[in-house]
Amino acid sequence: MCGLITSRGELKIGEKAISYFVVAKELLVLTTDGVNNLIDLYFKDLKGVKLPINYYFELGKDKGYFVGVIKFLYSRSGDKDEAFIKRLLTVGLSHILTMVDAKGQFPKGEPELSPAELQKLNEFLLKVRK
Repeated sequence: MCGLITSRGELKIGEKAISYFVVAKELLVLTTDGVNNLIDLYFKDLKGVKLPINYYFELGKDKGYFVGVIKFLYSRSGDKDEAFIKRLLTVGLSHILTMVDAKGQFPKGEPELSPAELQKLNEFLLKVRK
């Protein structure tokens, strides 16, 4: 079973780390601790919230939540960190995690969006606005 997990990592943000693992080179799962750290950092008003079971993922001793849990947290939070949300919408957490180096740091410089990514972002923002 452990062969299904193809990589592990963490995104360091200040003193906290959002740890994750990737299943079969495709499925990104935030660890339980990673989600708790995400809540501590960006969704403080949701501390102790019960997360829906449909986001939960378990494979042996590895446990966590699908990245879609971020959308749930955002929709429930009344105290959103706008800087984080802007970055999340612009690049996407999945893409950010693929850019993090072995030390959990972002590369220097900001990534640019391709025309296709800009189109997807535009469509998403139009849907959210409604």
